[in-house]
Amino acid sequence: MPILPCLISLLIVHLHGCGPAWEQRISYAPPDILSIVPSFPALPAKTPEPKESQHQSDQWIPLPEWLGGTWQARYQTLLSGRNHRTQVDLIKEPVTIAVNRISTRGLQRDSSGQIWQYTGAPFIRTIELSDYIERQTLYDIVLLSTSPNLVKTRSLAIVTRNDKNSNKTLDIFVEITTTTYQAIRDGLIQVTYAVEAYDLNDRPRSTYKSTCTETRIMPYQTIDKDERGNLQELFIEFQKHNGLIPPSPF
Repeated sequence: MPILPCLISLLIVHLHGCGPAWEQRISYAPPDILSIVPSFPALPAKTPEPKESQHQSDQWIPLPEWLGGTWQARYQTLLSGRNHRTQVDLIKEPVTIAVNRISTRGLQRDSSGQIWQYTGAPFIRTIELSDYIERQTLYDIVLLSTSPNLVKTRSLAIVTRNDKNSNKTLDIFVEITTTTYQAIRDGLIQVTYAVEAYDLNDRPRSTYKSTCTETRIMPYQTIDKDERGNLQELFIEFQKHNGLIPPSPF
């Protein structure tokens, strides 16, 4: 059964959850949110704004060499989607749609050659849709597992939707995205997103799953600064704090 174009537009925002391009926007989580999966504590009605003082130099995770670089996805396959409040399957069979998503992974490299990704947050992404503005506040990214050919991460965000005209809050929920990166061959990976949405009372709202292949369009390049600040300085602090480089004698 075909999916309506308006539903596809909404699903494509959430079928990769707050995980894609996580390398560019996630991270520091307050201690009470780190244990949110699978039970959520009471969450504030208003999500705190990120502040420079909340950035943590210790929020770095290692990435394998094959995952570093800039990647492009041109197609995404929607595998499944279910509204748990209505018990309705939104996707009854896989649907492949055209996308154009570019993601950069890997920001700094240490003296041994290991690539590292900064995961400093909270970080807010705003998406303007037809009737409302969606605000995704990403609080946490966890490296679940890594192997020679596979990396799995999990991110957590609070999503708020506000009316475009009145700015009235229409909806607020928690979104957990598990992202799996699998090496196919050099320069080609498969990325799978599993998205779980919960209301603030820990009741399941929806689950989605999608997958895509990504092609590396640029090799890894060190990035010293972005919108989160001086990444080179943060990485040096991280290495000193973890004994990866000796502290300066001065």
